[in-house]
Amino acid sequence: SWEQQLAVESGERIIVGVNGFADDAEAALPIEPFRLDPGVAERQLARLAAVKRDRDGVVAGERLAAIRRAANDPTATLMPAIEAAVRARCTVGEICNVLRAAWGEYRPPTVF
Repeated sequence: SWEQQLAVESGERIIVGVNGFADDAEAALPIEPFRLDPGVAERQLARLAAVKRDRDGVVAGERLAAIRRAANDPTATLMPAIEAAVRARCTVGEICNVLRAAWGEYRPPTVF
């Protein structure tokens, strides 16, 4: 690795963007860190509340129950039940909570 580094530094070995074909003007641009808009979380929570408010809660509950039954039946196919739940405007979180309740959640073993 020492010999490779010497070859790069001497220009004998060209690495594009490091010691050859690099755009010096681009390197001089300051990197602006990403700043999250503080209102994003509130807007998303408001959208989620609107989805839950505007959907048919009875149908959504029935679709989640169908996922629960399919998850507990080893011969059942989950995708039709999941698709019906999504069409009933169930959220990904609600669907995942049903599957977690049926199957549990993987916790990797902590072995040192």
